[in-house]
Amino acid sequence: MIDLAEAGQRLANWEAGEPTDLAALYGRAERRTRRRRIGWGAAALVAVTALVLGAVLPFQPPPPSARVSHAAAGPFPPTPFPAAPKGWGWFLAGPVALASPGGGGGAPNGPIELCAPIPPGSRQSCVVGVSERPTAMDPVFVTQLRGKPTGRVRTIHGLEVYVSGNGQRRDFAVPALGVELETYGALGQRIATTLVPSPLMVVASATATPAVPPGWRTVHTGDLTLSVPPGWPVVHLRHLPQLPASSPGLCNLFPRAELYLGAPSGSCDGTGTSANGLWVGRSVDMTSSPVTTTRLRWVHGADVELLWSRNSISGIAWLSVQTPHGAVRGTIVLVTDPATLEAVLASIRVTG
Repeated sequence: MIDLAEAGQRLANWEAGEPTDLAALYGRAERRTRRRRIGWGAAALVAVTALVLGAVLPFQPPPPSARVSHAAAGPFPPTPFPAAPKGWGWFLAGPVALASPGGGGGAPNGPIELCAPIPPGSRQSCVVGVSERPTAMDPVFVTQLRGKPTGRVRTIHGLEVYVSGNGQRRDFAVPALGVELETYGALGQRIATTLVPSPLMVVASATATPAVPPGWRTVHTGDLTLSVPPGWPVVHLRHLPQLPASSPGLCNLFPRAELYLGAPSGSCDGTGTSANGLWVGRSVDMTSSPVTTTRLRWVHGADVELLWSRNSISGIAWLSVQTPHGAVRGTIVLVTDPATLEAVLASIRVTG
């Protein structure tokens, strides 16, 4: 179609003696018409192709993982665990905590298996036990998340979870925690619905500095000062009785929330996990496990790192505090009260 307004202006210019090219107007009009015809032809071809494919292939909506964004990996609020079913206890496995019948204390018991990261196609055995898939006897199998999660999306205690599988087997993928729960039967699925971030994950993911409550006790040890709740006993381990070197582990620490200082005069390698606590001056040996290092940037009075195994069944982690005279090592036990331990860590100051 010719632009009449433009043609009129060209004609006026021509009559006024200005140079013009009416052939160019027709050329542009023909090119526009040709482009429209090509566009209509392409649209018709796409429509016909869609109809043919629709008749051959059934419509399949995109998978949930393509429609739902992954949850952010923290920070996780330091809230108490929800109430576990009667007769159940909490089971701590790296970044995740689960309630199960007969569980509790972070010990490897109850119907849960924990497996170290396994390369695709590998047949390596697990850290605990030898089974590689959940069964009626061990209905929950905790592994590291592998690949992009798929399945229907649900929320469990504020966590975005992808549930897939059918029949007796279900997989619960938790991107925010980096774990996948393979379950078997109704019991396995019920255990999976109790999942929450472990206290270790809560502390490692924190970004804001908590306030140290007034009335807490200030303790000085070496190059450090820190504060602990008034109900925490402060135990100097050098005062423990001498133990024979052939009997390690007889002094089971952390029977209750306590602060331990220094090293014992004899052999004392036992560390329990039944209560929260901090041991400054000694760290547990975790060299046999893959370790995650998290710098606690919200501790403003010191350079503090938390080193913990994402694949161990416990709430124990290393603590490393850098001072002018070297690193001060410690052991921290996070069981049920991450809010208190975050405040203890936030109170650390280097004085040396």
